[in-house]
Amino acid sequence: MRTLILSQKINNNEEISYSPPYNTYIDYCDFTYSGTSVPSLFDYDIVVLHFHKPKYPHGYIEHLPQIIHDIDLLLRNGGVCILLPESSQRITETENDRYSIYEWLGNYGIKLHDSSGKNIFPTGSGKTKVISTYLQYCPKYYQIIEEPKGSIETRLATVGETDITIGLELLLEKGILVLLPPVEWNKKNNVVLMMQIVELMNYYYEKSQKNIRLIDAPKWIEDYKITKSKDNTKNIYELEKIRDYYRNIEYLLFGTGEDLEYSVMEVFIKLGYEVYKQEPGANIDLVCKKDQHVIGVEVTGTKGIIKKDSKKIAQAWKYLYADEKARLIIVANTEYHLDPKDRKSLSYTEEVTTLLTKYNILLLTTKQLYKIWKNVEEEANSSILNADNIMNTKIGVYNE
Repeated sequence: MRTLILSQKINNNEEISYSPPYNTYIDYCDFTYSGTSVPSLFDYDIVVLHFHKPKYPHGYIEHLPQIIHDIDLLLRNGGVCILLPESSQRITETENDRYSIYEWLGNYGIKLHDSSGKNIFPTGSGKTKVISTYLQYCPKYYQIIEEPKGSIETRLATVGETDITIGLELLLEKGILVLLPPVEWNKKNNVVLMMQIVELMNYYYEKSQKNIRLIDAPKWIEDYKITKSKDNTKNIYELEKIRDYYRNIEYLLFGTGEDLEYSVMEVFIKLGYEVYKQEPGANIDLVCKKDQHVIGVEVTGTKGIIKKDSKKIAQAWKYLYADEKARLIIVANTEYHLDPKDRKSLSYTEEVTTLLTKYNILLLTTKQLYKIWKNVEEEANSSILNADNIMNTKIGVYNE
């Protein structure tokens, strides 16, 4: 595996005593100095690009056009680029100079925003051992990813338990583009940090070698496929759709954020409702309609249980304030980090239960919603009618 680390901080100087594995070759290049010779990035399997705000920006300004060009060639030919932003968008202090070092990411549908913090939370694929261990050495993030939002599979890290993305992997047509917070480089533990970076590079190198897709085949290959091959391709596509559907439903038991909202949507669609996802900032997440029934649905995932001061409870009040007779269901995935069988029996505090039972509100857990969906999916007797009865008439904490 041939790798290149472009960084001002992470350098192969005398202070680094790290020796890479026998099958890993590492080159280092400090591209922050003007006049430095930057090697061709596409000559490597993996490039780590570490943007750290330099004392003088001339090197970045000089070398960035070549780096952008080479990264594009690297990714189009199956390589991997790991971007570690430790700098703001602007690397100059003058108001007239609008030079941005991340603007080129727009070519891949990525938009960053200057924002720093310390609440780094592994999520999605970021929960794999290699990435979650690497993130333990990242005390701070410097950019948030505004676009793309990222799916469950592509998101690597968020700000706490929110949907604000700070780590992402994009599987392009051939290559892989990864964005992660940077490690905190220092002399005392540089060997440990290099081990984490090399583990990360190895992980994505192996992933890139497996990333051989049908899309790479030329169109004319269809003329040579036998009937069984064509039928199998169609069957695989249908099976993938089914697999993705069940994965989305299973996310009810461990998910949070907007992805959890989509899982709840799938259940209500299965129950025969027309579902309308509301705009961000609305008082509720979903509006579900079936026959003459209209239901507002508020969805939340938390490591604790639902208390009176929960943000979702405040949103429920706003919704009810607009229409006291409105039907509202709160669906909570409480203690989502635990196996459902190990969770507390109470998902809502008694104070919340007493407060909301006075109104036309049903308090559900995602575990209960999953069971309702399971009964319908397995075509249990009268399961749809029973589900409708629950959604339209039950009030307070639902007891099965």
